[in-house]
Amino acid sequence: MVKQTQDRKKLIEIIKQQIVSKANLESTGKLTQKDYEYICFLVEEKTKIALSVSTLKRIWKNDYERIPHESTLDALAVFAGYESWNKFKQQNTEGHLHQKLTQKRRRNQIIISAKKKIFLSSTALVAILLLLFFFNRSNSGKTTGNTETASFSINKTVSIGVPNTVVFNYDVTKVQADSFFIQQSWKRQDRVKIDRNKHFLTDIYYYPGFHEAKLMANKEIIKRENILITTDGWLPIISRSSDEGIPVYVRSGIQGDDGNMAIQESVLQEFNINRNDDFKVRFFNVQEFEDIGSKGYRLETKIKINPSTTNACPVCYISIMTKRGMSYIPFTQKGCESNIGLKISNDKHNGKVSDLSVFGCQLSEWQELALNVTDSSYTIHINDNLSFQGLFSRPSANIAGFVIFFNDLGEVDYFRLYDSNNRLVFGDEFN
Repeated sequence: MVKQTQDRKKLIEIIKQQIVSKANLESTGKLTQKDYEYICFLVEEKTKIALSVSTLKRIWKNDYERIPHESTLDALAVFAGYESWNKFKQQNTEGHLHQKLTQKRRRNQIIISAKKKIFLSSTALVAILLLLFFFNRSNSGKTTGNTETASFSINKTVSIGVPNTVVFNYDVTKVQADSFFIQQSWKRQDRVKIDRNKHFLTDIYYYPGFHEAKLMANKEIIKRENILITTDGWLPIISRSSDEGIPVYVRSGIQGDDGNMAIQESVLQEFNINRNDDFKVRFFNVQEFEDIGSKGYRLETKIKINPSTTNACPVCYISIMTKRGMSYIPFTQKGCESNIGLKISNDKHNGKVSDLSVFGCQLSEWQELALNVTDSSYTIHINDNLSFQGLFSRPSANIAGFVIFFNDLGEVDYFRLYDSNNRLVFGDEFN
């Protein structure tokens, strides 16, 4: 047990170094609050898993009294470029053993004679050839066949809302493969091995959104099904500082003093959340938007944040959920622009290497946003000023919903969506 703990600590130190390198930061031991927030943003951008700053600080300060949750380690490993935490462990442990073995061989080569060197080299070559032969032979069974016989369907136990259990009904009894999986969303971490002789798998979706589920034989995707977890209008969800917990659904008290969409501080108290805690607020509105988005659209909204005294860098993201991915536009406190990112279709900009200073503002004051998207370009107006524009090469997709994210208590004055003909198709004035 002691050895396992020591090995785990070594692996966590390795992943920390790789993450810092990936994020272009200086070193693992000199991270600032902004660095932690930046890593959280990068991890969420790549894995769609929201880690809290407090969780990262525990890991970086070697606080191993509370072992990081497996999903947290998975997210860090995926961000570093691995399929999962287990793959990271496997590759890095193997690399460590390989290094030891190489050092041992070098010592032996100093001792043995040239004749023995040749003999050992020949033996090693034969061994490698034999290993390759048996490896190829063992992998020859990992081919798939009869995939057209597979069936795959889904059923939600709740038509609208969360939490929502999704039942996956599958039949792969006639498919030729060594292993089968269901991946419940685009995330690799959501891949679950299934029994070929059974027919059902269930899982709970705690957040609204659009997902593409996949039925897999070995590593081949043989069936796909779309899952749309919808909301009945706007649904505010609070995520606590611990990323392992179940989110808080706010069913009432979401109107500000001026009739805006907002969460009052009294709501935090109701759920025992301290005003200065590390928490996140998301307003979800997920539904079918009448084939809006593929030919372009216009989005207008107006937001502000009432930051706590301990939040140095309040941030807001207006996200557009489509059936091909997520687009998002940031707002942050002036001076914090290095932490943010922008993405419209496949046009992405990182605040570390791009000038996103136009999205820095006085967030305690109202900020108006107008996003115009065509079939290949976009413009962003902030407070009636053209602030940013760009091109994208991936075709637009139909809109499936919106998420307005705050890392503090924020407000929304209005939210409007227009189609490519400038026709209002969705609007909420919140009064």
